[in-house]
Amino acid sequence: MTKARGTEVRDANGRWLVRLATDQPAIAHLGLDTEGTGRETHNLLREPLRLSWMQSTAPLRSWSVDEIEPGHVRIRHELDYGILDWHIRADGDCLTFDIRQDAWAPVYDLALPFNLSQQHCPTAILPHAVEHDTRLQPPWLVVAPDHGHLYAEVIAPQGARRGTGKRHPAERYAPANWHATLAGQRQSHTLIWTLRADRPFERGDAVTFRFSPQPIAKPDGVSDTLWQRIRRPWLNQIQANADENDVETPMLLANNVLSNPAVCCTFFYSDAIRCLPEPLPGIDLPMLVRRTLDDWFANRVMQHGNVAAFCKSDTYLFTNPALICAAWDYVDATGDLDWLRTNLNSLNLVANFILRRDQDGDGLVESLHSGNRWSLRDPDRADFYLETVNFGHKNALTNAFAYRAFLRYADLLERVESNELAAVYHKAAAKLESVFYDTFHNPETGVLAGWISQDGEMHDYVSPYINGLACAVGLAAPEQGREILGRIMTRLRELKPEGWRWGVPVNLVPVPDYDLIQPALRPDGKFGMCELARSILDTVPDELGVPRWVDPDGTKSFRGRALYNGATQTGLTAFLIMGLDAVGMREDADWILEPLLQAAGAGELQNGLHVESGTGAEHHDWDGNPTGYEGYLPEGWYFLVAALMRANNRPGLPGMSRTEGAE
Repeated sequence: MTKARGTEVRDANGRWLVRLATDQPAIAHLGLDTEGTGRETHNLLREPLRLSWMQSTAPLRSWSVDEIEPGHVRIRHELDYGILDWHIRADGDCLTFDIRQDAWAPVYDLALPFNLSQQHCPTAILPHAVEHDTRLQPPWLVVAPDHGHLYAEVIAPQGARRGTGKRHPAERYAPANWHATLAGQRQSHTLIWTLRADRPFERGDAVTFRFSPQPIAKPDGVSDTLWQRIRRPWLNQIQANADENDVETPMLLANNVLSNPAVCCTFFYSDAIRCLPEPLPGIDLPMLVRRTLDDWFANRVMQHGNVAAFCKSDTYLFTNPALICAAWDYVDATGDLDWLRTNLNSLNLVANFILRRDQDGDGLVESLHSGNRWSLRDPDRADFYLETVNFGHKNALTNAFAYRAFLRYADLLERVESNELAAVYHKAAAKLESVFYDTFHNPETGVLAGWISQDGEMHDYVSPYINGLACAVGLAAPEQGREILGRIMTRLRELKPEGWRWGVPVNLVPVPDYDLIQPALRPDGKFGMCELARSILDTVPDELGVPRWVDPDGTKSFRGRALYNGATQTGLTAFLIMGLDAVGMREDADWILEPLLQAAGAGELQNGLHVESGTGAEHHDWDGNPTGYEGYLPEGWYFLVAALMRANNRPGLPGMSRTEGAE
């Protein structure tokens, strides 16, 4: 063996950095920062990157690392019967890998496995196409959130292969095709992106991989100044899950690359994809929306039309309108009416379930849970992904999304000339709109309440995102919106005059114990998802001996200390920004948006996937301390969609502004 010197290859503008290992034929450090702000010093590799092949058929006898010239390093592998060279070069602003075989026998199962770290971010791989669920076809977009991206291409070798002195079938002279796989295991935080040759690598075979930090396409109507601020974090919104041990289908839009797909959140991602469907040539982001929806239609739309939000959890009515909105995004971005016709019956089953949930005929849909005091207990979930607060029965958020879904589904029906059925959903939207504001407006607080429980009680904890969403979809007239959002903005400025860098709180009034999710009742004595709250809240048994929280006024858990009671959340803050823009309160929207853009630029809205529950940076308390469970949720950057909508002079939720054809 030959010991390597401390050799490195870097981009002249600091956008990527490669350092060679000193004790093995490998890359020890791969860093990336497309904005050139110094983050390339963070290593995206968990383990060194080295060529892999079936060693039993081509034993490695020795190796060397040589600097051919500045910016060009060769790793030479001496095999039993020849040489396998790996050239690592800076080519302009591109990083290139040239792999060349000069051995007398084939090298089998040649691969480059990138063992990726999640310490700084969960690196996502967005392919051109997916075959058989696990074969990812080039080109690939490597997205390292808050570091940037690399466009990865396979470049065909120039010229003919050298012969081996023997006669071979002509097809053996064709360049080897390459594909990729992405496999992971969340408990060990393992994530391996592997580039694989489709056939044995023979003498004279060569391949070039080019990794380039070329800029992604700028959406129409966006100024250069704004785009420069949001172009690096923009792709943070897109994560597709790896082929992992406890998920049914890989390469669906997901909470992150090592977490579950959750269709209740897919609209966050599809709204962003609709704005920029092909960020670089061949990177087909709508394909990921289609794969996600197809998998849900096949596996997670239940017999009566209710939809599982994730895994088999099917108690969020909110999931149904969320799926409809994602389907509209896909069709609107692609014009794929064949897909729409194929899936129309499934979409109708989902949409019709929403209609049928208007159980008393007043125009509002009722959630599956009652929303009554003390009624929410783990493993039940509230009717929304902010699942620890007792949204149920007639809740404002699900109804706002039902309104959006009725209009979006009517538009889909009109595209395939099903106008009679479309009229039903237009009427349902109009009926819902006619009663929404009066039902949820609370004269005591002057804002819209969260929900009306089955027993008739109004539950109002002054939630900015609920009021913003109602304005963003048009369920509050502009003058009504300015009044309710004016009250909320006054409160937000009083509470934190310097601004909300990690998003605004999900509620400004503490949620008392009876409207928080209660501990699980389990034989092991654990509290399930409520386990972390045990260090803050006491419990007392009810008349059956089942534990209940003790926090009568909600102040112990408030400000994001536990159970997301008043936690800050950037994704939901987007609804407030959209609502402010929709009713003409642009200066207030700027006051909310600016700190978020600063935090996004500083990389403060995630902290990788190595975190323990309660320390993830997708949620924060009011002092900026992370309180989340994942560490990374892509919807945390949904406020960038709000920034794009206002730049295009289309205020409100995507697909709902008058300039986009909403009814």
